[in-house]
Parts: sequence; C-alpha cells; structure tokens
Amino acid sequence: MDPRISPVMVAILVAPFALLGIAAVVFDLSQSRRNRRDGVLATWGDLRITKSLLIVGCRHNAVRIPLTGLAATVTETGSSADPTSHRVRVTIDDRAGEPIYREQPYSYGSIGAARTFEILLNRAAGPAPAAAETVALPAAA
Repeated sequence: MDPRISPVMVAILVAPFALLGIAAVVFDLSQSRRNRRDGVLATWGDLRITKSLLIVGCRHNAVRIPLTGLAATVTETGSSADPTSHRVRVTIDDRAGEPIYREQPYSYGSIGAARTFEILLNRAAGPAPAAAETVALPAAA
C-alpha cells in the first residue's frame, strides 16, 4: 500500500464537509432574503417581528399573529453553575390565546438577542401614542 494519501481518498474525506458548508450558506442566504422581503425587525429562534406581525415558524407554515395585545418577557432558567441546565426563555403572552414559549441554551449572545427581541416586540405591540391635545389660547384683545 502506498504511504501517501491518494487524491480520491482526500476527496472522499473532504467532500461531505464542503457540501455541509455550502448547504449552511445557502440556507442562511435564503433566510436573510426571506427576512428582508417580510420586513423583519428582529429574530430569536423561529420567532420574527415585523412592524405589525409576530411570525412564528418558517417557510409556508409560519403563523402570523398581529402584535396588538402581545407582551414578551425574558427569563433565565436553571443554574449558572450547571451550563447544561442554564437556559434563556422567551414567553410571549397573547391575551386572546395560549402563550408562546421558546428556549435556547444560555450564552451572552442568546440573552442579549432575547432582551433585544423583548424590547422591540413590547415597543411595537404597545398602545398607539395618544393624539396631541390642542390648547385653546385666549384671543388677544
């Protein structure tokens, strides 16, 4: 047997990793394109926010929920001493239906993204600003 690795063996070993990398890039580009088309402001997991909708899920089976009446909260569960149980949970309360729960493992990135998502959803779902009142000034004599 030849001690050198043949080009065919290298191709067999490298090809699966190259294909997985290409698939990941294509998926990321298609998700970015879909987010731009939908006008997405923020994402967290499979939750996406537009100016007027919460989109839950991906692709054609995504559920679109109006933002009015929604409120998001972020909590940390588990112990920071045990990294396997320390998780970030986003809860979206819908006054008309069941709450939506999503969790991810804790990291500085996941907690930061969850807090940003919470702030943007709560701002977008908040009540409309009150109309400015006009003040009648006394007529000059």
